[in-house]
Amino acid sequence: MNKIIPISIGIAVIIGIIAINFLDKEQTNFLQTNSESNHTISQQDLKAMVERWIDDPDKDDRNQRLEIMKAYYTFEETGQKLTQDREGLVLMNQIRKMVSLDIPKSELDKLRQDIREEFNRNENKECSIQCLVYDPVCGEDNITYACGVEDATCHNVKVKYSGECNASSETKILYVDSKLVDCVGVSPQQCMLVRESTDSKWQMFYDKIEGFDFQEGIQYKLKVMIDNVENPPADSSSLKYTLIEILEP
Repeated sequence: MNKIIPISIGIAVIIGIIAINFLDKEQTNFLQTNSESNHTISQQDLKAMVERWIDDPDKDDRNQRLEIMKAYYTFEETGQKLTQDREGLVLMNQIRKMVSLDIPKSELDKLRQDIREEFNRNENKECSIQCLVYDPVCGEDNITYACGVEDATCHNVKVKYSGECNASSETKILYVDSKLVDCVGVSPQQCMLVRESTDSKWQMFYDKIEGFDFQEGIQYKLKVMIDNVENPPADSSSLKYTLIEILEP
């Protein structure tokens, strides 16, 4: 009888240890799953994916590149943009001229649309974001979101620019040449050459585009917001140009 009790206790201890290990494992898996599902794709994530593809491509190279494009479109749908420094421009060039090189445009458009629809499935969800400080941004739907980027993102809307939406705003595509030219405005200066279509002539651009850092030797295709400026100084433009997105390179 005395021998049975220690054996029973030993079995109970073993069962307890197994149960604890099982629960710990399940909790770890749960935390990992939730961590992955809540992870937002960053520029560094995209860079790592592209570098892995360049250095060690999978046998099914095409599927790997489609995964990169899916990540890139998801990155854009969350309202993020690649930086305009050398790293961001190189990454954009790699994605648009190397990764997607032989993938049909129709397939890429469908991939982007599928991702957009996935984001829009929750479009009507109630956003309970509250902010103590008024931090308005203007969304691409021309609605002002009082609590900033997080507020717009919650409604699955990309941000056009900081501040309240201007009713007179206009969006345009501008092509920018790869070099600056001498020009004379209020005083001698250097101007960008721009045009609104590939078959129109280059024209001198005397203004600046806020948020755009021109680098000589690169031709750009930009999406810009144009706002009217009330009562501008005599030597200033009546229009304000703000970068929304670098479409090319």
